[in-house]
Amino acid sequence: MAASLNDRPPTPVPNPVVVARQRAALLAAIVQVAGEEGWERTTVRAVVSRAGLSRRTVYELFDDKEACFLAAADALLDEVAQLTRGAHAAAGGGRDGISAALAALLDFCARDPAAARVYLVETAIADPDRWHAHVDLMADRLRCALAGMRDEVPDHTGAMAVGGVYTVARSRVLAGRAGELSGLAPEMTDALCLTLGID
Repeated sequence: MAASLNDRPPTPVPNPVVVARQRAALLAAIVQVAGEEGWERTTVRAVVSRAGLSRRTVYELFDDKEACFLAAADALLDEVAQLTRGAHAAAGGGRDGISAALAALLDFCARDPAAARVYLVETAIADPDRWHAHVDLMADRLRCALAGMRDEVPDHTGAMAVGGVYTVARSRVLAGRAGELSGLAPEMTDALCLTLGID
């Protein structure tokens, strides 16, 4: 006698802890692969090999490679935004806060060059709008910080300052010299404050 539909074993419910670990492993792997090879040369095969997972797992958790990468990029954008904001607040704002935020950004890049490349370069290639929205956020935060330090803050001051910092950091990362960035924090702080017109 044939089994009825009611006799079939239930489909197992994925363990949320396992799913979270798999997702974290894939995000970490795609950051490392894209940081080493570039977003456009990143393959699902390389990502699953690095993560120690199957292709099937990728497509169970993400629609495609791009969705996986953008989830990882979003996590990095958020990490840097929180890191710099926390450093600024912990230093009490003002020039010290700007210096601390800059140092936190440069330390992040120096500690993990692959993540720094994804943050500064590959995210802009994969989704320019996403990257520009993040730069605008960082520029707005800097402009707000300056509002308490200067009588007038021209509209594009934050964007120009953030763009300059990112240009220096990006050039070091692409040259394979990300490790130098932490040591540049004092010099870059002086240059940034001179550009911003603050003491």
